[in-house]
Amino acid sequence: MDCAVTPSPSKPNITANDSTSPATSTNENVTANSLVGTFSTTDPTIGDTFTYSFVPGTNDNAAFTISGNQLLINASPNFEAKSSYSVVVRSIDQSGLYTDKTFNITINDVNDLASISGNAAVSIKEGTNVNANGKLTASGSLTVADEDAGQNKFATSVVSANGNLGSLTITDTGAFSYSVDNSAVQYLGAGQTKVDTFTVSCLDGTASQNISITINGVTAGFTGVAAGDATSNSVILWTRTFDTATPSQSSGVTENVKLEISTDLGFGNIVQSINSVTRDANYDYTLKINATGLQSNTKYYYRFQSATGELSQVGTFKTTPNPTVAASVKFAFSGDMDGLMRPYPLASAV
Repeated sequence: MDCAVTPSPSKPNITANDSTSPATSTNENVTANSLVGTFSTTDPTIGDTFTYSFVPGTNDNAAFTISGNQLLINASPNFEAKSSYSVVVRSIDQSGLYTDKTFNITINDVNDLASISGNAAVSIKEGTNVNANGKLTASGSLTVADEDAGQNKFATSVVSANGNLGSLTITDTGAFSYSVDNSAVQYLGAGQTKVDTFTVSCLDGTASQNISITINGVTAGFTGVAAGDATSNSVILWTRTFDTATPSQSSGVTENVKLEISTDLGFGNIVQSINSVTRDANYDYTLKINATGLQSNTKYYYRFQSATGELSQVGTFKTTPNPTVAASVKFAFSGDMDGLMRPYPLASAV
């Protein structure tokens, strides 16, 4: 800002930036006490000096300071709060002649830096919150603050780190959703973790945030096993899986399990091996398998095994005789449904 002054007998004339227009500008967000412009005054009297001061009035003088021939802004300007200022400056020469002039200072809008806040660290446990598609899921939300109009949003593109097992999506409002195949994290045991990391950014790209999803492994146990509805070549086998870290609560978990059926107790002659998954909370984390293709009138042993090697109790069942072959059977009768009180003697019949 250059101020030209013409003193006696004429009043000084102040201009800005060597032009005839008394205006100047500065960018928003410059630091407090930044230099906005420099005053200078011309006078026919050689060697004359000049002083500068504000002229009181209804203007923005209070937002600035004059230091010698420099105009300084007192606080960092914010375009979104105030986009222009007006000050009135007086230049006085040694003879006491002066002139007053109004200067309009324009604040230039710049791209403000955004900031992102919210919980970007989510922890989930293997086998819990598994949906109907076998996906382990988690969700959360972030917020972005940006003074620029219309910029307080997120870009919906997500950068996934190498080695991630799952995927993450985010809306422009900051709601994010994560999913991973529950089967992909079955290798994790109790105390083991896997962290998936994703990077999201605000709409104008001036801020980014890493979202970390920590998957905690569990050691699955089996509540029990059961067999029922045996026929000459099939049987229904049941089990339930739970987190052994909370045995008193028997908190259920969805687990990949393998059913093994053998003709001997040591499982040296496994005749069937079936892979399956225990169901979600709606089915109390249970599994029911209809094993077919078995031999009639044969005793079998069975057990379940988790992906990390934990074994269930060993159960046993016997298939019924071939329906076309006559065989003796035994019937038992009891006075109560549990067969615990006043049982009647067993009777044999053909």
